[in-house]
Amino acid sequence: MGVGILAGSVLAGPTTPLVGSFLLQGLGIGSAMWVFAAGWVVLFAAMFLVRSLWRIGLPDTWDGDAIEWPPPAAFDR
Repeated sequence: MGVGILAGSVLAGPTTPLVGSFLLQGLGIGSAMWVFAAGWVVLFAAMFLVRSLWRIGLPDTWDGDAIEWPPPAAFDR
């Protein structure tokens, strides 16, 4: 899963300005802003519907989300 997030951010970084500029050039400012707003609505709805995302960052989950470094397996070699 971590690789997918990394790949997504590597792709989203350089492509976001390109997509935005193509929308602005092709549709104009008004239509491009409606597309951006619709994108935010879709993103918000997806975050709301995926229940496992609700617990991220809550104080009662911090212990379970803690990363132990270096991992215990590193000392078993």
